[in-house]
Amino acid sequence: MPTPVKHVTSAAAEAAAGRDALAALRRDCAGMLPHWRVPPADEAPAAGARPLHGVTVPERTARLLRGMSEYGD
Repeated sequence: MPTPVKHVTSAAAEAAAGRDALAALRRDCAGMLPHWRVPPADEAPAAGARPLHGVTVPERTARLLRGMSEYGD
C-alpha cells in the first residue's frame, strides 16, 4: 500500500510565493498602464455613477453588500 503524500510548506516557501504573486500583479498592472486614462488635475469629476445596463444582482446579494461598511451605508 503506497504511503500518502503530505503537503508541507515552509514559511520561507510561502513568503517566496507571495513575492512572486506580487511581482506578477505589478507586471500585469504595468502592461495595462497604456490603457488607463488619467484626467488632468483641473478636470471636473464625473457627474456620479450611471446605472449599468444588463447587469442584475440578486436581492439577497444587494442586501448583503448594503450591510457592509465598505459598500453600503
